Amino acid sequence: MRLETSRLYEIVTVSGVRFRAWFSAAISLLAVLAGAAPANAADPIVGAWKLNVAESTFSTAMQDVPPKELTEVIREIEGDRIELAQHGIQEDGALVTFRISYAAQGGIVTIIDAGGTEGLTFVETLVSPGNWYATTLRGAKQVIVRHKVVSADGRTKRETVHGTDEYGRLFEQIEIYERIRQ
Repeated sequence: MRLETSRLYEIVTVSGVRFRAWFSAAISLLAVLAGAAPANAADPIVGAWKLNVAESTFSTAMQDVPPKELTEVIREIEGDRIELAQHGIQEDGALVTFRISYAAQGGIVTIIDAGGTEGLTFVETLVSPGNWYATTLRGAKQVIVRHKVVSADGRTKRETVHGTDEYGRLFEQIEIYERIRQ
């Protein structure tokens, strides 16, 4: 096979037969076909999730008792951002509310409604769709890393939490969430 270059096309000779190969058009068509899936398809983490308290393991370093119930709603919002809202009830009946937003490609978290977060900075890191790390900093020191992974079938989300408590003791917590809607 011999290639001769021309301005708009290339001439390809195969077994003595010359063909005009419109490479730029073919490459453009392939690029369009390869990009047929929406570029901004929803991350599988987007949806409503209910914490399965029975399947989760909790650390007393994170909280005194596990929540009685907890629901997370993660949705795409304006400005290529994601909003996470948690609502739940503690064993003592106290309400749990937490609402943040962050760039859909990851970044510094904007706190909308989250009591008890004074002095903390949160960073969300997108590894791949359905695979995130959430890092909590106190001052300039990392204190918690939360790895969030959506299962291949999209029905469960596992969050593995590693960190240090206020006394510097290490802890681990595993939270299992079940999808209740997209």
